[in-house]
Amino acid sequence: MDTSSGQIDTKQSSDMDTTPSHKLVVCWTDSEERGAGDGDSCGRLVNTDKVLVINMSTLTNYFMIQRLMSTYERLMSTYERLMSTYERLMSTYGRLMSTYERLMSTYERLMSTYERVMSTYERLMST
Repeated sequence: MDTSSGQIDTKQSSDMDTTPSHKLVVCWTDSEERGAGDGDSCGRLVNTDKVLVINMSTLTNYFMIQRLMSTYERLMSTYERLMSTYERLMSTYGRLMSTYERLMSTYERLMSTYERVMSTYERLMST
């Protein structure tokens, strides 16, 4: 198993065997296996029992999930804005259709009046 240690302590290797460390040591591994062996071997390496082992594939998955969630939130925000725009568009379309229907009704009344006027004019001209 490939295990590395990222430590802040700058003791030399000869000091590690004799002086206990009270620092937290962070170890990381790219292995899929998780177990006490990772922390134990890392702890023995730097002579401490305060070890945090980070599985890099788990950490990568965590950040991928965070990115996916962020993308999902942006997508949902875009969807909400799109739906709001669609609702405004449909409202505008409804008002436009209402105006069109009133206009057509006025046009039909105007044409009816025009036909009556022309009929009356033709009767007057024929007499």
